[in-house]
Amino acid sequence: MPFESITVVKVSLEEVFKHWVIALLLVIKWCFYFYKSWRTTLIPVLAIPVSIIGTFIFFIPLHSHKHAYLIWFRARYRYCG
Repeated sequence: MPFESITVVKVSLEEVFKHWVIALLLVIKWCFYFYKSWRTTLIPVLAIPVSIIGTFIFFIPLHSHKHAYLIWFRARYRYCG
């Protein structure tokens, strides 16, 4: 029986998107619960997608290496301390 990787990737991406939406809704709920204001709730709600998009933008120049930040940090600060 052949392995169909396209279906696995599609299902995985759908699950990631679903969980991302659930997490965003929970952040909205809890931030509004604690801050009691839509204006102050908006800051964490906007910070989540901006930070995720910003992280993935840096993956392109770093050739999508999952340990690229660690390698860069170790190479840069090798002789410190």
